[in-house]
Formats: sequence, structure tokens, C-alpha cells
Amino acid sequence: MTIRLRVLRDPSRTRLFVALCGSIGIGELLVMLLMAQLPPLPLWGDALLGAALLMGVLFPILYFLVFRPLTTDIRKHEQGDKSLREFEAQLRATLDSTMDGILAVDSEGRVLHTNRRFAELWRIPPPLAERGDDRALLEFVLDQLVDPGAFLAKVEALYGSDETGTDTLYFKDGRVFERFSVPMYVEGARRGRVWSFRDVTERRRAERALQESEHLFRESQRVAQLGSYRLDVVADTWKSSEVMDQIFGIDAEYERTVHGWLDLVHPDDRAMMQQYFEREVLGDHRPFDKEYRIVRKADGDVRRVHGLGALSFDDAGRLLNMTGTIQDITERKRAEFEREVMHDIAQAVAASSNLDELLRLMHHSLQRVFEAENCFVALHDPKTGLFGFPYFADQHDSLPAPSAMTKSCTAYVFRSGKPVLVTPAVARQLREQHETELVGSPSRSWMGVPLRTPSGTIGVLVLQDYETENIYTERDLAFLASVGSQVAVVIERKLAEESLRSSERKLREAQRVARVGSWELDLASGSMIWSESLSRMVGRDPHQPAPAYADLHRYYTPESWQRIATTVEAATKGARFELDLEAIREEGGHWWQTVRGEAVRSPLGEVVGLHGTVLDITERRQAEQAAAVFEAQLQQAQKMETVGRLAGGVAHDFNNMLAVILGHVELALSRVDSEQPLHEDLTSIQKAATRSADLTRQLLAYARRQAIVPKLLDLDATVPAVLAMLRRLLGENVGLMWRPAEDLWPVSVDQSQVDQLLTNLCVNARDAIDGIGTVRIATANCIIDAQFCAMHADAVPGEFVRLSVADDGRGMSGDVLAHLFEPFFTTKGVGAGTGLGLATVYGTVRQNNGFITVASAPGQGTTFDVYFPRHAGQIESAGQAPEAAGPSPRGDETILLVEDEPSLLRMTARALEARGYHVLCADGPGEAIRLAEAFAGEIDLLLTDVLMPEMNGRDLAETLVHAHTHLKYLFMSGFSENVSLGREPRSDGAHFIAKPFTIAALTAKVREVLDRE
Repeated sequence: MTIRLRVLRDPSRTRLFVALCGSIGIGELLVMLLMAQLPPLPLWGDALLGAALLMGVLFPILYFLVFRPLTTDIRKHEQGDKSLREFEAQLRATLDSTMDGILAVDSEGRVLHTNRRFAELWRIPPPLAERGDDRALLEFVLDQLVDPGAFLAKVEALYGSDETGTDTLYFKDGRVFERFSVPMYVEGARRGRVWSFRDVTERRRAERALQESEHLFRESQRVAQLGSYRLDVVADTWKSSEVMDQIFGIDAEYERTVHGWLDLVHPDDRAMMQQYFEREVLGDHRPFDKEYRIVRKADGDVRRVHGLGALSFDDAGRLLNMTGTIQDITERKRAEFEREVMHDIAQAVAASSNLDELLRLMHHSLQRVFEAENCFVALHDPKTGLFGFPYFADQHDSLPAPSAMTKSCTAYVFRSGKPVLVTPAVARQLREQHETELVGSPSRSWMGVPLRTPSGTIGVLVLQDYETENIYTERDLAFLASVGSQVAVVIERKLAEESLRSSERKLREAQRVARVGSWELDLASGSMIWSESLSRMVGRDPHQPAPAYADLHRYYTPESWQRIATTVEAATKGARFELDLEAIREEGGHWWQTVRGEAVRSPLGEVVGLHGTVLDITERRQAEQAAAVFEAQLQQAQKMETVGRLAGGVAHDFNNMLAVILGHVELALSRVDSEQPLHEDLTSIQKAATRSADLTRQLLAYARRQAIVPKLLDLDATVPAVLAMLRRLLGENVGLMWRPAEDLWPVSVDQSQVDQLLTNLCVNARDAIDGIGTVRIATANCIIDAQFCAMHADAVPGEFVRLSVADDGRGMSGDVLAHLFEPFFTTKGVGAGTGLGLATVYGTVRQNNGFITVASAPGQGTTFDVYFPRHAGQIESAGQAPEAAGPSPRGDETILLVEDEPSLLRMTARALEARGYHVLCADGPGEAIRLAEAFAGEIDLLLTDVLMPEMNGRDLAETLVHAHTHLKYLFMSGFSENVSLGREPRSDGAHFIAKPFTIAALTAKVREVLDRE
């Protein structure tokens, strides 16, 4: 009943059951019909047939009760196996696709399964992986590890544990794996462990590189004193790096707002920085780029910083934030100021002949480096033992009279010969030790350095401050000592020059009183030099050149001349001589003289001339010989000074002549039509005079008295003009190569400065080459970036034109390079160089806002790279005729014109009168004073030359201004303004025009001065 009901519930089974029963019934019916036709069967046959018929009835029942469920289970099992195989395949594919290596082991440590990545990570050979030998596999794995013992210990500890495990494996070849392990459970029982391995070598390397980079960044910021920040403008707050906090001296609690930042800015810079930030950064959206001073919050120390900032904006153009850096450039600026001070002093040494001016410039320059309001120089006189004060600037005390100052700090420095930094504590200690006592007003900070020269200590240089204690540092003392060592040599030289000039005056007076003259004879040319006294004794004009040796016979009797000829021939072989001779004066009278002479030898020992003295013994022919030895040669420095003065004097006079020529040509051109042939001739004269003026400026440049006029230049067009001169300068053994750049940017610099710079560098290159060599000059356009600036202290980012001078000479060591641009530093022998050449080059470059770098090594030559800033504008072409100017300005004022050159006086007066002015002409200061006193009206302008015999133009102006209080004045000279006026220009109404000048330039300048309030 149960079976039937079960079958009938399933329609498909019902149909199958009915079909099966029908088939069996039909079968059994056929069998029974067949049996009816057969003969009767034995008993066993009937039993068998009955059983078959019974099985036919029971078969459907057995099929549905037994065989059908069994068949269904087998089919389900086969389907489950197929699904399991598919899942295993998917699982294996998944494991093989992962980047981690997977290892499954049983509880005994036997390998159950590994994926492909595991074999790749552990570099397991395929045969070993296929064998599945866990011991061989473990040995292979352990052999790769740095610490296999720790690996095994970790494995053993985890096999009997339910914990997960994570650790790091280090390989001998540098690889690093991270290992992760979890227990494997089957039906709730732990059956083993699964291990995963991940190669983190590159990640670890990247992490280490990042850490090293961050560490390097922090160290670089610390070393470079470069801090970083991010300013959120909207939120009015900023974040800063540790180095920036150290620079500002602030902590984490400091108020990081714009107002808080302004509080850190130096009070004197605060308004400027606030205006800059609001106008240029917030207003014009310019990147932040500014140098300013700050006051550290921690200690109140004043520092100089350089800030940079990049800006970010929203879609509406509003500033959102600024990210940038702050660098402490205090030391760099201090070093820059120190170099500029040394350069200024070096230039003053080269250009100044006045000790007072030099010391005043030194004091002014020192104030750029530190507090130096109170400064004095005390020089010790070894004859009297007293200290004199050639320079004294003090806020409290007045200039003291020369005194011994035996117990002063100044005397203490002089005695000890060492720089001394005196604080109140040190001052008390020195007084307690009875080394010093108070002299003058007490100061809070004091430092003094000895002025030492190779011959000894000549004095003391002192700076002091009355308000702030401990304002000076040991570094300040060291720098002052370096300045003192330089100034000391100059002071000694100036004193020696003054002593020499005094000796020369005494010598001339002595010769005049003793009636002694001196002479020199050049054997090669036969020319002679007579002293002023000898010319007067002979009766010749001292301003006329001495006669040649061949014409000397007319000043002696035949007998005396024969003795002279014989003696001179012997003297050319080195013999000295002394002769009493009968001589003949210019007017024919006879007189007696004693002539002494000796040979003059060249550095090679050859006799190149004779020199000697002449003593007038007319009235005492038989008297004893006068024992006087006269100095005939001056020191090399004195000779060069004389040549420089001669060059400046010649150029000055030549400038006057050129001014006359140019003025008359300009007057003539104004009266000649441009179509006439004469106009072209006059224009040629004007061009030639202009070129002559350029030559004069070069001569003044040699004398260091030129007026510097920067112009926009193309160095590729400027340098070739001096190559011929440089080749002559280098000589035959040194070649010169010139490599100009294409499309070179223009620069703004005085052409004479470029010539002087190239000359100095080429001379140094020539001296560095032993034998045959080459000097290479090249130009190039350069863009200087922050990386380059980080390697060179003087460099600044931007566009520059590079001028290179390279040689293949001996090269220089690092010690030499460190002092290369210091004034008076030289590697040449005594007398071979002053040590100012490269210092002048450095100053020229810095004066033009450029910088210079040097690359050199012993045996590898030297390259000087000079960088001039790029300038925009049109380059001026040399040799062009002046453009036609508009009508010259006119006037009706009264002008007092003072000029000691008559032709220039007439021309200038004529030009001014032609433009309506009333001109009073004076050929000198005395005449000018007389005209001014006699003139009843008001003199509106004094137009005067500066260098004149009676008094200079500055003194003349100061004399006349007392009587003419509204007098304006205009100075004119062929020298530069500073050299001509003998002092720095003053902002008191004084004006200056350089000779030679054109009439148009002069009248325009006159009008400008007259119209100025």
C-alpha cells in the first residue's frame, strides 16, 4: 500500500510503472501461449517457469523499491564528484593567480599543496616541486635564508598552536618576504596549517628610500637653514617645518596667522612687508619672493631671511593658499657684505691718494657689516711714543690730542699685538689685573685689532658701542682683524709715500741750496735726464728736455769733453768715476763742476746706462768733495703712481682739446646745410673726435679716473675689438681662441670695464701657462636655476650671459681658490703682482649685478665664468653719428664761466651766448672771484672746471655761495665726478658734466640745473 501510494504520487513514475507492468503482462501472456504449444515439462521445469513468472510480477516492485533509489544515489554521487572537481580546478586556478605563495601542510609537516607562485618565490626547481619530498623541499628553502634557525623555530612553535602567525623572512640575496600562517581545520579538527608568503623586497626598498629621502630632506633643510611652510589664506593660518620654527625661534604654541608672522618681522621692515604682501602677493597674485629681517621670538636675535612662495587660486581667481620656503641667509649676506667691504677698501686703496679719505671709506664700509658708529685709528709714533689719531669718529668723546695712553685698552692691544674683544666683564678683569684703566667715556662693547705690517705693529683700529652690551662677536673681531691687516699695509705705504714726497722736496731744496744737480744717461738712445737744479746751474729752462749726449760737448771745454768721452767709455764697462771739469753755461760763461757717475745695470747685469751728480765748485774748486749720495730710483709702486697720474693728466688736457673740437664742429654744423660737401667733412671730424674721446676714456680707465657709463652691449660685438690687443698682451707662445655664441642676449655694462676685465683675466692666464699654451674666450646664454644657486653662493636665478676665459696652465689648488678674490692675495713673487687684479674683476662683476665662478685643479688649467644679467633694450651701435637733436634750450640768466683752457673758455662762452645767456668769462678762480665781487647783479649759475691751478671748482663754489646765496653751480671735468671733486657726490645742488661734451648736452644740462628748485 505504501509502495503504491508512493508511486502514484509521481505521475512520471506512474506512467513508467503502468508501462512496465503492461510489458511484463504481455511477456508473461506470450510465454504462457508458448508453453501451451510445447510438450509438458518436467517438474523442475515447471518450477523454473513459475519462478520466472513470479519474478516478472515482482521485478517492477523491486525496481522501484531497490534499484531505482540506488541508481539515483550513484548518479548524485557522480554529479557531486564532478562539482568537486570543478571547484578544485577553480580553487587551484585562483591560488595560482595570486601574487602570494601558498603552502598547505598537514599536522606532521608534510606538504599537501603548493601554488605556482610559491615555487616561483622560493625558486624551487620543477623536479623538486613535483616529487613532493617535504624534507628535500625544506632543506632547499632553509639554504636561502639568513637565519634558518629562527625560521624552523617559528614553524615548530606554530604546528602545535591554534594561533595565527606573522613574521618577516630575510634572504641571503637581499630579498624580504612577509610570512602569514593560519591553522587548517577539517570538520572542527586541526589537520594542519596553511602558509602564505609575499615578496616585499621592492616595497621595503621603496620605504627605505622614502625614509632616507625624508631624512636627507630634513638634514638638507637643517644644513641649508631652509624651512618650509603652507599658508591657508582663507583660514588665516599656516603650518611650518621644524627648521622654519627654529629659524623664527617659535614653538608649537605660537599663533600661526598672518598677524603672527608680521610680529616676527623686524619692526623696521614690517610696514614694507605688509605692503608687499597685500599689494604684490594678494593684489597682483605674484609669487612671494622677498628678503627681509626677522626678530627671533626665542632670543630676540635679528636674522635675515629669504622667503619664496607659490600661489594657488580657486576658479574665481581668489588666492587659497601659498606654499614655500624660508631660508636663513644671515651668514650668506654677512659674507657678501664682508666681501663687498674688502672690495670697496681694495678699490679705495687703488684709487685714493688721500689717507683721510681711505679711512673714512673704511669706516663707512664697516657700518654695512655691524654696528660701527664709533670708530678710530690710533697710530703709534716710535720716536715720541705717543698715539696720534688720523681718524676719529665718536658719539661722546672729542678728538684727543696725541698722548701715551699707557693704561688704555688701545695701548693694551698695541702691547699684546693681538685682537681683543672687551665686554664689561673683561674690562673689569683687565682693570683688576692693572693692565688697563678707564680712558674716555665707558662703552658697553669694545673691540680693537692691531695694525700689523711686515715691519711691525704701527697702531690700533677700534670700534665701540655705548648702548648695547656684547654687541660684537668673535667673528666680528676676526673680520675686523682682516680689515686691519689690509688697512695697516696701506697706512704704512701712504706714510712712506708722504715721507718720500717730503724727502723729494728736501732733496730739491738741498740741491738748490748746495748747488748740486743730478743726471741720467740712457746708453741705447743717448738721451739724458737732468734735474731741475742742474738745468738751473747750466742756465737752461728746467721745463725744457735735457740735451742728448751727442749735443753735450757744447757745454764743456774741449779738454773736459775729451776726459768725459774717455771716462764714459770706461764707465760702460762698470767702472765708477769722479771728474773735476770746466763747463760752459748756456749763456757762454764758464764754471767748474765735480761730476760723479756710475753704471746702471739691467736685471741681467748688463750696463744699460749711467747716472750721477754734478756739484758746482766754481767758488771752491779746491774744497773737499761733497759727500752726498742721492736716491735715483723710486719704488715700483711710486713709478706706477706717477705713470697713472701722467696718464690722467694727459687725458684731462686731451679732453679739453676734444671739447673745443667737438664744440666748434657742432657750431659749424649748425651753420652748414647738410647738402653741402663741407657738412660731410665736418661730420667726419665729429666722428674722429668722438672716437678720440673713447680713447681718452680708455686712458682714464687705466688711471682709474674714468666716468663709468653702462650701456647695452652685445659682447659678441664688443670682445673682438680688444682681441688684437689681447694677442699682443699674451705674447707669441700663448694662442688666443674666440668662440662667440649665436643670438647672444644683451647686457648693460661699461665697455671699458669689459676691456679691463678681459685684460686682467688674460694676464693671469698668461702667467699661469708655462711655455706654450692657449687661452680660450667664449660667450653663451645661460639660465641659472635654484640647483646652480645652491652650489654657488653669489648666484641668483635668472637669465644671464656668460663670458668665459679658460687656459691650460698650471691650475690652482683648493687653498688658493678659497682666497682667490681677496685683495692683496697673490701667488706671484715679490714685485710681480699687487694681488688686486682679480679683486678688481670681482668688484666689476658685482657692480654690474653679476657673479663669477672659477673651476680649476692643479695641472688641469683654470676657467673663469663671468655672468652678467640679461637686459632688454636696443643695443647701441658704435661709431654712429649723433642723431639730430631738437632745438637747444635757451635762457637769459647770468652765468659765471670759469675755465683755465682759453680755447675751451671761448668756445663755451660763445655757445652759451648764442642761446641767450649772459656770460661772465674767467680764466681762473682768482679772476672769477674778482668778477663776482664787481658784478652788481645776481649771478644765477657758476659753470666751472674742477681741477685748476689756484683752487678747485668745489672750493670756488663754496667761496662764492656766501655772497650769492641763491647761486647754483655746475662742475665740468674730464675725470669722473668722485675723482674730480675729491669726495663723494653730495645732494646739495651740485651737478656734474663730463668732458668732452657736446654743446647740446651742455646747454641741456645748464637748463636742467637752472630749472631745478
